[in-house]
Amino acid sequence: MKYANSSGFTLIELMISITIFLILTTMTYVNYANYQNIAKVKLSLKEVSQSIHDARNMAINGYDRNMVNQSVWIYFNIQTETIQYYGYNFNSWITLSEWNLIKEKKLQEGIKVINLSWNDAIMIHFSSIYGVPTIYSFSQSGEKQEFSWEIVEIGLSYKWIQNYPFKRDLKYFKNTNVVDY
Repeated sequence: MKYANSSGFTLIELMISITIFLILTTMTYVNYANYQNIAKVKLSLKEVSQSIHDARNMAINGYDRNMVNQSVWIYFNIQTETIQYYGYNFNSWITLSEWNLIKEKKLQEGIKVINLSWNDAIMIHFSSIYGVPTIYSFSQSGEKQEFSWEIVEIGLSYKWIQNYPFKRDLKYFKNTNVVDY
């Protein structure tokens, strides 16, 4: 028996419609995921910039531990995904110990520090009261050397991707205390 006025979709039509829907959904999700990852890189750049300004302000305003104004050091390391603040008396020996650690910030998930002006670790020292920056670099053996250049470059990337939207550079100009990214 045939039905003359039957309406509905055939199996082929349903499969084609679902396939088109899945393709459009996948394209939308990939773009959204990329947008989120690019936003993480931008947010991490702002966090690093803000951290440098916070460390300088803490030194100028007299970060006080045990009633002694202290210089503030901000430490960046390629191996870790954190920004660490340390407080020291002006002429004290510098050790990266828990006792001297003021605070620690974690970068956004998936964000890596990929370069620090061709070094493995950099520490920016802001002297107490005046906030004058001095930059030190650390070699793989842990030897500290004063950084002679006027510009520090910090490269951030989402999961080691080397292309522009996922890799951005931040420059800190020592003489003017300007951060550009």
